[in-house]
Amino acid sequence: MRPPDYDLYKVLGIKPNANLATIRRAHRACVHRAHPDKRPAADAARAHDDMVRINTAWEVLRDPHKRAERRLASLR
Repeated sequence: MRPPDYDLYKVLGIKPNANLATIRRAHRACVHRAHPDKRPAADAARAHDDMVRINTAWEVLRDPHKRAERRLASLR
């Protein structure tokens, strides 16, 4: 799988040195704000895209190994 071409930290609104508790809080807040059920039906496609980005950021940043791989990939 190709790594996303967007800043995962920016998606969650956190700093790169954030700890797991901060990442978890940011993820939950973003999900609550962007969830498709909380947005107008006309905005469903955008809500889906936002949720994909938020969940991708969560999947990578919550795992120390994936996070380290992502950091190394960004240095190349």
